[in-house]
Amino acid sequence: MSETGHSRRDTPAAIDLSRLNALVDGVYSVALTLLILNLGLPEGMSQSELARYWHTLMPKALSFVLSFVMAGSAWVYVHQMSVLYTRTNLGHLIRTVASLMFVCTLPLTPAALGSYSDSAVGPVLYSANVAVLVGIYTLDLAMARSTLIPPCVDRQLLDQLLYVHYGVVAWAGFCCLLSFYRPYWGIAGITAYVVSHWASIWWFEPQMHAARAAIEASRAASAE
Repeated sequence: MSETGHSRRDTPAAIDLSRLNALVDGVYSVALTLLILNLGLPEGMSQSELARYWHTLMPKALSFVLSFVMAGSAWVYVHQMSVLYTRTNLGHLIRTVASLMFVCTLPLTPAALGSYSDSAVGPVLYSANVAVLVGIYTLDLAMARSTLIPPCVDRQLLDQLLYVHYGVVAWAGFCCLLSFYRPYWGIAGITAYVVSHWASIWWFEPQMHAARAAIEASRAASAE
């Protein structure tokens, strides 16, 4: 332990939070943009061939919409959660970079979902990607709550957020297993997750504003 009472592991890393948030925004913006590449139309098709191709394109289009809404909700979640963190450390940086690796796979898994929606391959990869990504976010929140989130933030709020995270990981894992037997049921389960995720973002928004206000009030009191 150092003289300040913090262990080496708890000390802030030599990187500003704004730089970390900029990296997250950049990766998400690229991943969201690349999603559209799965909707390319082949060149030189006749009108009759193009009419038949719509049956192939529609699953990809629906996968694009679902994936864009899901990835957008993930970015909004990260933005919402970032207000709780007042500093960072090496562990948080590593977990964030690990999560971005799975964000980069977002254009791949929707492509599999659109091309193999009637088989287990697409839904399994898609739901597994969601489970791992949310699992990393869950691990980060659980490990950072005592070191990177100030004590003025209501611990009950953090408990509620963790319970929601655990439920999402369990649900995505269930959808992954379900997809082996009923691919369309797995897709329906992931769609239900995306809808519920936006609902949880809306539900926690007032509490996040209250947490941010508590952090700012704590900083103002410290400055005095």
